[in-house]
Amino acid sequence: MKQRISVLVIVLLVVLPFSVFAGGTAEAPQVAPQEAPQRLEVLTPWIGADAKAIGGALEVFKAEYPNVDIRYTGIVATSLKTTVTTLLAGGMPPDALSWWSGQVLPLVEKGALLPLDDFWKENNLDALFPAGTREQFSTEQGKVYFIPHVMQIRIVAYNKKMFDRLGLEPPKTWDDFLNIFSTLKANDIMPLVVGAKGDVWGVSPIIDDLIQRTAGPDFMIRLGRGEESWTDPEVVEAFSIFVDWLQKGYLNKDMLSIDFNEGRARFGRGEAGMFYRETWVSAGLEENFNWRAGVDYAGFNWPALKADVQPVALAFADGWIIPREAANPELAKKFIKVMLSEKAQIAHTVTGKHGLSGLKSIKPGQYDPFKEAQKQTLDTGVTPLMNNVMSSNFLNDVFAPLIQKMITNPEQFREILAEIEAQKNL
Repeated sequence: MKQRISVLVIVLLVVLPFSVFAGGTAEAPQVAPQEAPQRLEVLTPWIGADAKAIGGALEVFKAEYPNVDIRYTGIVATSLKTTVTTLLAGGMPPDALSWWSGQVLPLVEKGALLPLDDFWKENNLDALFPAGTREQFSTEQGKVYFIPHVMQIRIVAYNKKMFDRLGLEPPKTWDDFLNIFSTLKANDIMPLVVGAKGDVWGVSPIIDDLIQRTAGPDFMIRLGRGEESWTDPEVVEAFSIFVDWLQKGYLNKDMLSIDFNEGRARFGRGEAGMFYRETWVSAGLEENFNWRAGVDYAGFNWPALKADVQPVALAFADGWIIPREAANPELAKKFIKVMLSEKAQIAHTVTGKHGLSGLKSIKPGQYDPFKEAQKQTLDTGVTPLMNNVMSSNFLNDVFAPLIQKMITNPEQFREILAEIEAQKNL
């Protein structure tokens, strides 16, 4: 049998020279010498406050499987893909790997993952999750490869005390929304801070939400799949609004130079009135800035732009995949099953304040005011981000670099949309 090296050791070699490392290994339980404990390698992008959240869920697993030596490693999210590429190439992947819905296909295309259709059926996950979860978040090329662990909804987090001081309220109409931007700008406050360094995730959902409001969510999904035109009038209208916000200074022009952590930090320091990211922002705000949900910050969804176009909330999932060459795939399945238990979900998402549980049995009232409405939205219906339905080649080689070009050269947005359209089938 091939000698297995701890994922932790490889991560130290790959990641430490370039990024922040956080995580560790759980102490192996005391067992008799002849009873060597099973070892489970778990790798995630959860550090800081998010590591504390998964830590609570890990305790649930350790209580149920005390004879498992669980080796948990958490690394900064921007280093995860590079690290996983190295681990897969060396044939030494973790047993359970936390990944993102919508970014599973490249690994499927490489044949790197185990199908999990049997796991889904055996655990009756269609009954546990809201309708459409399997199709929207877990399936690639007709098979299940991804098991949702926590759900993330795109939400505008806003500085409640700042809004109260300026007489602002969550918008009910598009004009209300624009008034928030102009009022914050008039008071020398950055209206909406965006961090998009190293990836397009920080800014692309803004584009998604604008397209939803000019053309509708179904059109947005078809556009991401290459079935609609990037020069369609409704797409041009959406990008016109985005460019207008850039040129008016409603969005920070250095968004390509700061990552999401710096974006959240600027928001937490009171340098911006709004921060548009996922549900997970709350943990960092409370951990690093001592903010309280409903007191210091709250959230809202964008209002509709047109009466005849009804948008829905954007969402993605943090979840679990099992590499095909994992040393202990059956143990990894037991681990994932425990992670889907109510105890682990409450520990991670309610007590740990990271994301939302996708389980229907976890009720909105179990969350703080910031998350309660999001959980209600999740249970009634969401749509994937447009990134999640794009082919990996189009997303990485066409869409991302041309959106970055547009941010730098907003006056050229029509020409750039034509470039995207010309290359969408490459």
